[in-house]
Amino acid sequence: GFYTTTEFVIMGSEGSRTIPPMNVAWTPNLNPTVDGSAKAPVTFSWAPAADATSYSIRIVNASNNTVFSSDTLQGSAISFTWDGMANGAKAAAGQYAWSVNVNTPSGFGGTNISKFTLQ
Repeated sequence: GFYTTTEFVIMGSEGSRTIPPMNVAWTPNLNPTVDGSAKAPVTFSWAPAADATSYSIRIVNASNNTVFSSDTLQGSAISFTWDGMANGAKAAAGQYAWSVNVNTPSGFGGTNISKFTLQ
């Protein structure tokens, strides 16, 4: 499902404009869950987004530096297994975070970041 706004009004110097409800993000149900712990290889999974055409995964280290970005995953994918390699070397044990980005015919959006500990 999606997180959807309610109708709202923007007031400006030239009047107001009513904005209809819109989807702002989808409910991903990320796994590993926040503060989860895993050993490589790590399988990440999420709830499917309506009308998804593709997804991509991003993993960052504790300094928020990208250590892995997946190739484009088909829209039917709801999981991805990372071998634990970061920039050509085995990722060090420690705290990481991951997110999944979805592409749909009407645009794209990311998820909340889910932290996990790599053992």
